[in-house]
Amino acid sequence: MTRVAIGAAVFLVWLGVCAAGAAAQTTQTTPASADQSVAEDATGSTRSSGFAASVRFAVSDSRQGAFIQFVPRIGYDFNRWGVAFGVPLEYIGTSTTTQGATSHGGVGDVYLSLSYAIASDRINFFSTGSVTAPTGDSTIGLGAGESTWDWNNYVGHSFSRVTPFLDIGVGTSVGAGTNTTRVTGGAGRSRTFATPYTTVGTLAHGDVGMDIYLWGPLTLSASAYDTVPWGDQTVISLFVPPTGPSGQVLGPRRRRSFEVQAVTEGSSSLTADHGFSASLDLVPVRSLYLSVGFSRSVQMNLNVWTVSVWANLVRLPKKGR
Repeated sequence: MTRVAIGAAVFLVWLGVCAAGAAAQTTQTTPASADQSVAEDATGSTRSSGFAASVRFAVSDSRQGAFIQFVPRIGYDFNRWGVAFGVPLEYIGTSTTTQGATSHGGVGDVYLSLSYAIASDRINFFSTGSVTAPTGDSTIGLGAGESTWDWNNYVGHSFSRVTPFLDIGVGTSVGAGTNTTRVTGGAGRSRTFATPYTTVGTLAHGDVGMDIYLWGPLTLSASAYDTVPWGDQTVISLFVPPTGPSGQVLGPRRRRSFEVQAVTEGSSSLTADHGFSASLDLVPVRSLYLSVGFSRSVQMNLNVWTVSVWANLVRLPKKGR
């Protein structure tokens, strides 16, 4: 991890410890309810109708460099149903593998989502459909360059300290922006799967694993994922500039398409992927979620670290009262 990612991780751990200390004075969360309580905050599955607002800040680091995303999200909950609108703000650092690449940032592809959620002792189920608008500049990796959609479904059940889950869906894009803006997973948050590129093309995606309650607000999550595309596919790099020395890379290591070209087009084999991810998650209070995660793409031979924090802005101010 780079100094940026390490610094972010240290700050988030410190923030979580402070919040956990404050939370310990007022409440004690049981293993069975820890994951469900965050899911209720993130999806509004058990709340009455009302305004919803949250933010997510994530710092990811790969061999190419670090990329950061800040996503403010507003919406409205109708009991089990919820609608949300998000505006990703992204920053891509200087590439460590491509000469001539410079840091850049801006607005990503804004999205609108509709979700349905059931959170209970028997089962947790979340279904989210979302569409994006091409507001991000795809020539510098900030967007897909066209409207995309995704339909994702999660189901899980808690057995004391262990919650097995299955997460499957279909859509037309995956990548740094599309994955980190969606609210999915056992605790209503996105999984620790981020990439230094964005893909465009029809595909199915699946994620199977388990959340293991460790102690207090700490949970360990581990899963394996698979992405199965079909038809024409496009890969848009976050780091390689659209013009200039896109083929001039540093070091002797074999390069993948997103390391040598700004945009690559090809068949389904171009974006086929599988791998695994793991994260250590801290939920000091129901309205605050911290995570340090790692993902490994076997197909792409790619490792990515991600440090993130999610906060419910509606509930968070009430915790101090």
